[in-house]
Amino acid sequence: MKFIHAADVHLGNPFNGLQNMPIELLNRVQEATTTAFERMIDDALSQRVDFVLLPGDLFDSANQSVTTLDFLGEQFERLYTAKIPVYLSYGNHDFMADSLAKLPWPANVHVFGTAITTEKLVLADGTTVAITGFSYPQRHLATDMAIEFPLKQTEDFQIGMYHGTVGGNDASYAATSVTELLAKHYDYWALGHIHKRQVLHEHPTISYSGNIQGHNEKETGAKGYLLVKSENGELLPVFIPVAPIIWEQLTVDVVGIKNQGDLVATISAKLVTLIRPELQIFTVTLIGIESLSDVMRVRIDDGTTTYQVNQQLITKQDVVWVNGIIAVADVVQPQIMSLDNSYWEKAASEVFNASNIHQIGLKNLPDTFITSHFDDPAVLSQLQQRARQLMNATIHGEVTDED
Repeated sequence: MKFIHAADVHLGNPFNGLQNMPIELLNRVQEATTTAFERMIDDALSQRVDFVLLPGDLFDSANQSVTTLDFLGEQFERLYTAKIPVYLSYGNHDFMADSLAKLPWPANVHVFGTAITTEKLVLADGTTVAITGFSYPQRHLATDMAIEFPLKQTEDFQIGMYHGTVGGNDASYAATSVTELLAKHYDYWALGHIHKRQVLHEHPTISYSGNIQGHNEKETGAKGYLLVKSENGELLPVFIPVAPIIWEQLTVDVVGIKNQGDLVATISAKLVTLIRPELQIFTVTLIGIESLSDVMRVRIDDGTTTYQVNQQLITKQDVVWVNGIIAVADVVQPQIMSLDNSYWEKAASEVFNASNIHQIGLKNLPDTFITSHFDDPAVLSQLQQRARQLMNATIHGEVTDED
């Protein structure tokens, strides 16, 4: 068995924030999402997948143009002709508005309603599959919908389609946890809502596919879908890139440069080394700018340098475009481990003492068994050491959400 998992397509996305792009490139960018989607359908046909999963935000909004709807209908018809089912749910962008609920898709397209339901199918080789999902009734959904998902039944494979926040802090989008999903004993969770591709759990796989085309400078790198295959009773995903436009962030060290010509040449030379077949749209950050004159910095800020770099690369304009250049002044950060040790020890003893811990951190905990734990000098020493580690990690940019 094999299928496609592709969330957050966002057909109709306007691609805002593009700076002075030539009309030829602008047209390519505006068509990038439909190009990526069509490439994915091409793959579905050539790979002879058993079905396609689209868990939320197929559209960028609940109101779409006739052109977008006609395009999508044509792609679904291609799958219908090949007898490939499509399982579609609507997310927070294209929530279950009447206009979407009544679209005349071909018979191979199964749309999940606002109630959690399960679709079942039997593949050509006799494999049985159950696919469970739901659509958003409105833009925000402050309910953990996973709680209501049924447990796996007797099918060979059970797949959950879930558009929302899994393991995050935003409760506005059907927030749930990996633990809750695992409790259903499904073989695969096809997640949508987060545009960054990521696997939250393996064996079984709980995964965000990311979007198939980056939409702005924050959505960098290759984008595509997940091709999921059954191997030894497991459903394992492989990333397949299809995005024709790739957003990139590039940092260029310009230390010692003192004239505009050298600045443009340095940036251009660095970009040439990164050229790929796809069109790459760069945001360039300059560091080591102390030698740049005030006039040069003005030219960076007013877009002149960006224009000059694009002109320098005009013969390669079909594969590289600079959307903006930013100059960042160097800031010397203090190194926490180089602080005078006696200063640190004095500050730590004043902050991490039993009195402060009880008055600030434990004032709402009545359980003396817990609070007495923090009277132990060894525990206070551990707190001091952990704080010191976190301060040093923060200065070096190494703190994670788990910290």
